[in-house]
Amino acid sequence: MPNAQRLADDLRWLVGHGTHDVLPHWLATVGAASGPFATRVDRQWKLRPDQVATIVSQGRLVYDFAAGARLTGDSSYLEACRRGAEVLLDGFSDPDHGGWFYALDLGGEVVDDRKDAYGHAFVIFGLSHAHEVTGDGRFSDGASSAWQAVKDHLVDPAGGVVTHLSREFAGPTDGHRSQNPVMHLFEALLALWQAGGREEARADALALGRFVVEGLIERPGNPLPELYTPTWTPLPEPLGGRIDIGHQFEWAYLLSRAAEIGLPSDWLPYAEGLLDYAVAHGLHGRTGAIVSPVGLSGDGLPSSRRGWWEQCEAIRALANWAVVRDRIELAATFEGVLRYVQDSFVDPVYGGWYAALDDDSKGSEWKLDYHVVALCEEAARLLRHSQ
Repeated sequence: MPNAQRLADDLRWLVGHGTHDVLPHWLATVGAASGPFATRVDRQWKLRPDQVATIVSQGRLVYDFAAGARLTGDSSYLEACRRGAEVLLDGFSDPDHGGWFYALDLGGEVVDDRKDAYGHAFVIFGLSHAHEVTGDGRFSDGASSAWQAVKDHLVDPAGGVVTHLSREFAGPTDGHRSQNPVMHLFEALLALWQAGGREEARADALALGRFVVEGLIERPGNPLPELYTPTWTPLPEPLGGRIDIGHQFEWAYLLSRAAEIGLPSDWLPYAEGLLDYAVAHGLHGRTGAIVSPVGLSGDGLPSSRRGWWEQCEAIRALANWAVVRDRIELAATFEGVLRYVQDSFVDPVYGGWYAALDDDSKGSEWKLDYHVVALCEEAARLLRHSQ
C-alpha cells in the first residue's frame, strides 16, 4: 500500500507539473502565433533567431495545446490549438502532389518539400486531437487525408512504411527501414480512431499493430530492434543495428493502451516482454536513469545516452502497467526514474525540462515536450482510473 500511495502522490505531482509549469511556458512562448509555431527556445524560454517549423513540431504543439485545453479548461489553449491546427492543415499541405511538406520557415515558405512518414504521423496525431477539443470536422478530415496519403504512397509492400520520398512521392528511399515511423503511425491511428472519431482507423491500427507484434517482435519476451534492411530483417550492429530502450517502453505503453480501448489483449504478453526487457537492460540502478540504446544482444553501446524523452516514456509505461495491469511492484522503479528526472532534467529556476544533460535549452524542432505532456495526461487518466 505505501507504494500505491507514493505512486498516486507522484501522479498528482506530474499533473500539477504539466498544468502549472510545462504547458503555461509553451503557451506564453509560442501560443499566440498566427503562422507556424517557432520551435527553438533557450533556457529562459526566449525564442532563438534561427527558426524552422516542421510537421512534427507543428503537430506536437497542436497536441500540447489540445491537452492543455483538456487538462485546464482554459480557452487560451483551445485557441492556440485551433490556430496551430489551421496552419498545419492549410500551410503545410501540398496542393499539387498531395500529402504534407516536411518543413516551413516562420513566414510559411516551404524549406523542405519531402514527404516523410514520421512527419505524417504527427499531422494525423495533431489534427485528431484538435478535432476532439474543437469539434471542427475539417481537422478530422485532414487527419484522414494524411493517413490516406501514407497508405497511397508510403506503405512498404514488404510491410510497415518507407521513411520518406520526394515531393512527388518518388524515390529513391534510404537504404534501411525503421520501426519508429510505424510506431508513431500506430499511435496516430489510435488518436484518429478515438479523438478524431474515425471508426475506420481501428482496422488500420489493428493491421499495423499486427505487423509489429507478429512480424517484428515475433514472440513474447523478444525485444523490438530499431532498424532493418529493406526486407525487414534486423540491421546488423556494424551497420547501426540496435535496441532503443525508450521505444521498448513506448510500445509497452501503446499496446497496453490499445488493449484498453478494444484492440487485442493477446498483444499484452508481447508488450509486457518489451517492458521487462527495457527495465532489465536500460535501468541504471545506481542513479535510477534510463540509458539507451543497447546492442542487439542487450549489451550497452558506447553511445548510450540518458535522454529526456526516454525517461518520459519509461515513467509513463511503468505507471500504466502498475495501475492498469496491477503490477504495483513497478511503482518503485517508476519512482526512481521520476526522482532522477526531477533532480536532473527539471529546471528549478526557469521551469520546464532541459533538452539534455549538457544542453539547457527548452525547445527545438524535436523537443516540444509532447512526451512530457503525454506523460502528464496519462498521469491524470491513471488517477481517474484508480478512483
